[in-house]
Amino acid sequence: MKSLLKKIGLNRQHQSGFRVFRLKPVNRPAGRVLISMGSLVYSELRDGLPIRTLHPAAWKNWNLARTFLDLGFQIDAAPSDAQPLFAGKSFDVVIDVRSNLQHLSEVLASHGTRIMFPQFCHWALHNGGQLQRYQNLLLRSGIALQPSRLISYTDSVECADRIVTPGSAFSTRGFSHTGAAIYHINQAPPNATMQFVKRDFDSARKHFLWISGSGAVHKGLDLLLEAFSQRPELHLHICGDISSEQPFTRAFDHLLRERTNVHLHGWMDTQTESWLELCRRCAFVVLHSASEVTATSPIAGMYTGMIPIVNEGADQATMDFGCLLRQATVGELLDALDRMSSASTQELEQQSQASFDHAAHRYTQSGFMLSLRSAMCQALGISREPEWDLMDRPGAVPNRLPVIDDVTREYAG
Repeated sequence: MKSLLKKIGLNRQHQSGFRVFRLKPVNRPAGRVLISMGSLVYSELRDGLPIRTLHPAAWKNWNLARTFLDLGFQIDAAPSDAQPLFAGKSFDVVIDVRSNLQHLSEVLASHGTRIMFPQFCHWALHNGGQLQRYQNLLLRSGIALQPSRLISYTDSVECADRIVTPGSAFSTRGFSHTGAAIYHINQAPPNATMQFVKRDFDSARKHFLWISGSGAVHKGLDLLLEAFSQRPELHLHICGDISSEQPFTRAFDHLLRERTNVHLHGWMDTQTESWLELCRRCAFVVLHSASEVTATSPIAGMYTGMIPIVNEGADQATMDFGCLLRQATVGELLDALDRMSSASTQELEQQSQASFDHAAHRYTQSGFMLSLRSAMCQALGISREPEWDLMDRPGAVPNRLPVIDDVTREYAG
């Protein structure tokens, strides 16, 4: 075992921040849980640092752990590439978020109930949708780029006994074939301000916001840039660090920097006054993604009353407002831009309020936490949910921290 660990470079991983952390309940553990979702958040919590808000993963990771702590379980939290460490080990519950469950099923002596808590769609939907976008870009515009967000081909979803997901109809299609019980929970962005913003729709109707992380083609930015190049009277505001995707920015430099109706804001903290001011200028939030598990970026806009223009791949819940795109074409986008920007002020005001009300009801942080706890109890056949009084806010140190031990060397032998 030690030779295997040395071969995979455990010492190098350990020095670069690789850790396995153990979270202990107050009383004698009711069982052992392995969470394969990363462990950096626990290193930082142990050092007294607040939960990061840059990406929702850290906050969700902690809330997942807290759910099982409140159920009386002991938790080992590990990075998703740590499966060799667990050879011969036993757990009552194993939770994975991406592509590790198959490997863990093969190396663990006993794995109990295996739960997939997916961050992405099934690889066939995710990769297939993304590759189609790159093919369309090549055939439509003669631009050949390499995919940047492909995920591993594994049978991790098929290995799951239960699936707990914040996804809606689009992403659920990639899980229903497994026969595993599927439990739906509410989605929530932990890093956005929920505050309805009043707008002057005579001006705001001309302004559209795209906000997203990496994967510009996957998220449809190429389509938007080509569409807005044909609508100079309309404005596209881009929030995201697209400068890190140099092949994309080089290919689209003429549309990114030479068009007066395209505005680059870079990464923006969605909890600031500058974010709210930008939201006040924009009537619409747009996402045309190849695949998501209920994307949180449109929700951040809806938190302020922006009207969503999304496609099926964005995986939003059914809405009777906004615009649903069904094709990955510039033509359909142009039709949507024209139709939405020419709507009456009264209609836009009504849709803006409906958007905010929908997000405030369906996509709250407390709703995510409560539905997560309920789903995990159902998945494990636990009839009585633990009491829950205080929610741990993103960007803060949790109210009640458990004992957190670094047990990396225990697994390293």
